[in-house]
Amino acid sequence: MVLRIQLTDAISKSKRLLGGVAATYLFAVCLVLSIWHYTALGQGQSRLVAFGNTSAHRLSELAVKPLLRNDNLALSALTNDMAMFDEIAGISIYSVDGQLLAVAGNFAPYTTLPTYSQEITVQDTIAGYVQILINPDAFQTSLSDKVLQSLWLCATGLLTVIGVVIGLAFRANLLASGPSIKEGSSSHASAFILVVNVFNQISLPAEARTRAMSIATARSNRVANLYAARATLLTGTGVALAFDQTDAQDRSFEVVCAALLLSKALDAMNHDHYAEERPKIRFRFGLHVGPVCTTLDELLSTDNARDAVLLSALASDGHLAVSEDVMASITRTERIIGRIKDNPAAISLISTSRRYHLVEGVAPAYQTLIERQAELIIAQAV
Repeated sequence: MVLRIQLTDAISKSKRLLGGVAATYLFAVCLVLSIWHYTALGQGQSRLVAFGNTSAHRLSELAVKPLLRNDNLALSALTNDMAMFDEIAGISIYSVDGQLLAVAGNFAPYTTLPTYSQEITVQDTIAGYVQILINPDAFQTSLSDKVLQSLWLCATGLLTVIGVVIGLAFRANLLASGPSIKEGSSSHASAFILVVNVFNQISLPAEARTRAMSIATARSNRVANLYAARATLLTGTGVALAFDQTDAQDRSFEVVCAALLLSKALDAMNHDHYAEERPKIRFRFGLHVGPVCTTLDELLSTDNARDAVLLSALASDGHLAVSEDVMASITRTERIIGRIKDNPAAISLISTSRRYHLVEGVAPAYQTLIERQAELIIAQAV
């Protein structure tokens, strides 16, 4: 009974303080949501521009051969494949004299959607051009959705603030000073996200694409088992591997070695399974850090995972693009052979700086071990 009276008295005395704290908290929440919303708008626009320019440039490269062969069926198949992406509203391919050769997508005439064009060139001659309409909604989240997503966090924070104020008032009302509680510091262990980008999969025949993804997945799983990781298909890109932190003191360098091992194992596919007349599979790799998540799907839905995909696209064929965050966590970086890159397209990176490292290999002692491991993986061919 005495405790109840003291608690009631504490609440009564802290009402004015509670009102001020609640009003300040609500104002701060509104301010943060506004900043978040407008920052996300700007970031979404940047991603939209980068995606539009890259897609138009890539489509213009893939359209050269069908256009030279006057193969409208192949051009239609190419546009239909690319139009399957949610970010693309429509695609058109025109001849040099403006004749429509292929079109795909669902968009109204005279639409105001963002449009990106790219000339189709053969050496220095313009053979036609492509036009891509981008769906801006795919790059933005509405303010109402952000409010709904953060509602539980705001409510929890407000209740926490109210509880802390009541607790402080109650403690002062008891006139008792307890021992201070020391907060323990815990290291925020991060994961690593490796993306295997089958960069030219959209131009592969269906049978070759299926076989490439099957072999890439199998060899990715073997590398994942070897380096305590998890692998899964990444729709529209290739394969993703998640490396959690372990007790190893040099885990970051381990992950880089795993990526180089997978690169070597997959490069062997072009020698073992593809003859000269068949298309060469172009693999690119991107490595970035990520937050600790309960599930692999949760990790791959983060901005870090999207940045790992972008890094893989920025890498050259057969090479590994490593974010600045990963390199900063590696001791003795002299063991890594590569160079620093500062590509303007990297401006779309959200969770890391635009500067990244293009890794080509590691010191000879480690490279020898990687080659031996690759031989074992290749020996277990699909």
